[in-house]
Amino acid sequence: MIQTLPAAANQSSLFARALQFASRLCGPVLAHGVSFWQLGECNYWGHNAIIRTRAFIDHCGLPPLRGRPPLGGEILSHDFVEAALLRRAGYGVYFVPDLDGSYEELPNNIIDYATRDRRWCQGNLQHLKILGMRGAHPISRLNLLLGAYAYLSSPVWILFLLLSTAQMVGETVIGHAYFPEGYALFPEWPESMLAETVSLFGVTMAMLLLPKAFGFVLALADGAQRRRFGGGVRLSLSLLLETVFSVLMAPVMGVLHSWFVMSLLFGRGVGWAPQNRSTRGLRAREAFSALGLVFAAGVAWGLLILMAAPDRIWWVLPVLAGLVLSIPLAVLSSRDSVGLWLRRRGLLLTPEESEPPTVLRYLRAALARHRAQPIVPVPATGPLTPPAAPTEMLQQAI
Repeated sequence: MIQTLPAAANQSSLFARALQFASRLCGPVLAHGVSFWQLGECNYWGHNAIIRTRAFIDHCGLPPLRGRPPLGGEILSHDFVEAALLRRAGYGVYFVPDLDGSYEELPNNIIDYATRDRRWCQGNLQHLKILGMRGAHPISRLNLLLGAYAYLSSPVWILFLLLSTAQMVGETVIGHAYFPEGYALFPEWPESMLAETVSLFGVTMAMLLLPKAFGFVLALADGAQRRRFGGGVRLSLSLLLETVFSVLMAPVMGVLHSWFVMSLLFGRGVGWAPQNRSTRGLRAREAFSALGLVFAAGVAWGLLILMAAPDRIWWVLPVLAGLVLSIPLAVLSSRDSVGLWLRRRGLLLTPEESEPPTVLRYLRAALARHRAQPIVPVPATGPLTPPAAPTEMLQQAI
């Protein structure tokens, strides 16, 4: 199996265009790293791949998992498992990001994006039940484990924040006990954890921002690529805008992922319906219905810290801002008008927008001609025959 890196394309809302820009700028850096380290034990994402069909048919049957759904039964995230089964049978699963010309579209808003993530969360947590399958390659086991931990890390992060908040409140309200219960000749002085705190913060920021920095430097150093991203100034502003947006969205997704994991542990699963990638904007009522608890948790947490330890508020302000602003950000970022306004000014621009490849030009022409066709009522005597023009355009593209 040869897996390639699909580039996000045809996005219009601020939410989707920020994801599209980030994946286009940083995706190749991460993809080449994965390709280098995993070699013939890479993952499969269910599409954008060349497959040896006989090997796939012979070795990639998926029996149902033991136990009841949602963590038992039919395997939802089948592609990771199929990659592991192919590798176990002696075939290579390679990731070749230099093979371009493969594209996909993304959900247009955070609610549709989270809905897709909830299905992936359930499917990836099912992989924990097959980590011990006989004959699997160690890297295949690691891929399955990392796929599950991508969602398990969110409740771990939430627990870390809760424990840190409890410690901050305890130190402010109760204070430090210099002479704990029992006989003590000398007081117990408080220990400074500044070095550990700074080290943890620095490592975390490096893991989050270095891929962006590498992608930015590579694009900036290549004159042709820099122009396709809108030029050096616009590229810099786009990176800054995307970074701020992702910082605000990250805590929202972290809370949602934690909720997904808890729901699965209590037996509440979801099915595998088609993804919604339509260009629909969110109404305030829909955003409040989906993110109201996220907003309430952010307000309650912020008030607690302001009352108990106001001097520590700066440490959690980025997380608090994302939670408190989750509803207006969800509504605003789902609007096509906002994303297209930024595009007209050359912000969050990608090479596929500034210089569209042939296949995307054919696709847009076919879609435009399809929309221009008059709406014909369905005759009462038989089914409607669709116009052939879009099909002919796609055949030319192929």
